[in-house]
Amino acid sequence: MSRARNVRKVIDKHASRVERGNSQILGEKVIKEKFLEKRVNKPLVPMNELQRDYIDACNDPSVNTILCTGFAGTSKTYIPSVIAADLFSLGKIKKIYIIRPPISKSKSLGFFSGSLLEKALCWAAPVMQVLIDRLGHPVVDIALKSGTIELIPMETIKGRSLQDCWILCDEAEDLTIEELKKVVTRQGKNSKLILSGDIMQCDLTSKSGLLKGIEMADRHPELGVVVINFDRPADIVRSGQVKQWILAFNREGL
Repeated sequence: MSRARNVRKVIDKHASRVERGNSQILGEKVIKEKFLEKRVNKPLVPMNELQRDYIDACNDPSVNTILCTGFAGTSKTYIPSVIAADLFSLGKIKKIYIIRPPISKSKSLGFFSGSLLEKALCWAAPVMQVLIDRLGHPVVDIALKSGTIELIPMETIKGRSLQDCWILCDEAEDLTIEELKKVVTRQGKNSKLILSGDIMQCDLTSKSGLLKGIEMADRHPELGVVVINFDRPADIVRSGQVKQWILAFNREGL
């Protein structure tokens, strides 16, 4: 009787894997059909030279890792999210993974209410909104369900191998050094990792993992990491008001 139960468990586990695989294939088929409904997106045009460098690094297949920091409102998150969405729509990348440091002491996704897409918007709104704007709500919804767009809570990333994909890590200033080690060692073949965040807004009591990564990139050029630092007020493009607030905070020493 015990052996029969064990055999049933193996069969159920195999069936579950087949079902997940079929779900992903079906999801990818529906996504391709949705892409046939041509969307007209504005081309990504750099608003300053540093944005041009950032876009070039994102598009360079020889660059595997980019660390981006600087003032709020400089398109640190927007630029790689747009490029990832456009490559995904063209079938040039198979998956988009979204990572961010824990935003509370709860497990990052389980306690949000609503559908998977609603949960995703709560958890990773800056990236998700760009994906929806570029790909359309139905495509993103299907991709989340099929796993071709996946949100990975930091608590579950250990042991993963992420291949044929783009990995977008937002709010990376709040990565601890231990979390940085977990993220940068997840990269598999044919993957690009972009960590973006504003070190000046780090909420950690310990050293920022993003800052440590930037320091290591400088000391270890063999890593081939590109560092982009939007550290000039002129780099702020969100609005004139945001620029004035940041300048005022700087004058206040905040």
